[in-house]
Amino acid sequence: MYIMKKQALLKTLVYRELLEAAKPKPLEYVSFLARVKAEKQKKRLKTGEIKEYITYRLTIPREAAEKLRLDPEEDNLLVVRIAKPKWYHLMNYNDKDVAKAIWKKLPTWIKTELCTNKLAPEQLCNQYQTTTLILTQQEIKELDLDPNKPITLKELEKKILEKHTKKTNASLEKGYSL
Repeated sequence: MYIMKKQALLKTLVYRELLEAAKPKPLEYVSFLARVKAEKQKKRLKTGEIKEYITYRLTIPREAAEKLRLDPEEDNLLVVRIAKPKWYHLMNYNDKDVAKAIWKKLPTWIKTELCTNKLAPEQLCNQYQTTTLILTQQEIKELDLDPNKPITLKELEKKILEKHTKKTNASLEKGYSL
């Protein structure tokens, strides 16, 4: 019954999205630090066997739930991209003392990551503008990029120049060996 209800909801959402005349809006992502709690449950199966299950509960901060317009009376579906935080994700950059003491000392790649994931306030990220770059798997391999890490334009430019230099050198070597 529950699965049928979910399927009906999904069909309704899909039809509504497809039938709208306007171009769909891109997803609006909300970044936050969430707490995950594991609960172990033991269930006795009809065969008499006892099976242990682990359920993970994700606690979403109220501000994030409000931004996402989650309805507490309904089951809500979310697109989720999750990572375990590093120490610099746990800092409160809204606190002026923390921002003053730590932000200036952070390497550029950490600042870029924090701003990309919207984990630092806009006033600290005003020199960083985040954009999406779409590459094929082959291009990612050729440029030796890590798709899980943010990259600055200067770093991307350096990788492209390195690739171009390698190709040019290889062409010259072939030309001279003839």
